[in-house]
Amino acid sequence: MAAIVDISGTYLPPTPPRTWNNRYYFVRHGQSKANESGLIVSGIEGLEKRYGLTALGVSQAHQAAKTLKHDMPDNARPLLISSDFSRALETAIILADQLQAGQPTLDQRLRERSFGGLNLGPSQHYKDVWEHDLKSASHRHFDVEPLFSVIARTTGLVLDLEAKFKARDVVLIAHGDVLQVLQTWFLDVDCRHHRYFPHLGTGQARMITQTLEGITSTVRLSELASPLSQVDEPRPRVLNSSMPSTGANSPVVSSSPTPSSTVSHSGSGPALSDIDEQQEDEESGWLPWIILTTAVLAVVVTATMFVRHRSHVRV
Repeated sequence: MAAIVDISGTYLPPTPPRTWNNRYYFVRHGQSKANESGLIVSGIEGLEKRYGLTALGVSQAHQAAKTLKHDMPDNARPLLISSDFSRALETAIILADQLQAGQPTLDQRLRERSFGGLNLGPSQHYKDVWEHDLKSASHRHFDVEPLFSVIARTTGLVLDLEAKFKARDVVLIAHGDVLQVLQTWFLDVDCRHHRYFPHLGTGQARMITQTLEGITSTVRLSELASPLSQVDEPRPRVLNSSMPSTGANSPVVSSSPTPSSTVSHSGSGPALSDIDEQQEDEESGWLPWIILTTAVLAVVVTATMFVRHRSHVRV
């Protein structure tokens, strides 16, 4: 199904399959030399060896392979699809060797999200882009690639894989933003909320679907790096409120059941439903005071008018 735009101009990604032909795993590349230097490398420079893995990144790739071996069934036939950027390719080669999966397939649709004018600048500016992401999936601030473009190319790849293969364990090796955004599609959640979900650290593996045997789908939380920012922000709602929090073909982002009307936030703070109830309690608590104040003002106004009338009559 092709992505469409509704009459309001809002981007609508293709609908995720109701049942999956394959299992999918995400692996973010190991630590790169750009990560180590605190640089954003999202342009064609990403193909260059000088932005490949650090020694730590190589170690992380080996650890990711162990995680995948643990999560995959014994009879798994891994299919590795990787971004062609050097940091992802080097990670994929290590995974292929450790998993005995054969040569990885390179696909440009898994390339890093283009950060436009921020390319080769300090990585602290990622957050500036994410703030705009919350407001619009089509924004191009700093000349970045809009979210709808990332969704369109990555979901196109997954749908191609679904059409071509069956009963395979597909490992997608790519980049932080690309995988975070694609994850929202698997979860049937508004892509603007991609940063509300557990962050994929460098070299981390995450199982996204495990539906061939009807097993409840989960996202691995055991190797997560740092939690999301603790800044108070509005919580996202799941677009499809009827989507069950558990059950076959329904990936979740928490090891515990999540209400279908809300999305779990890895930071501290009350749930969305608690906030709504608290607001209702506060509003109901103010109501008697508003009524009393209105009554007092009415009495004062009436008394003032009466006094003025009496004075006028005497004159």
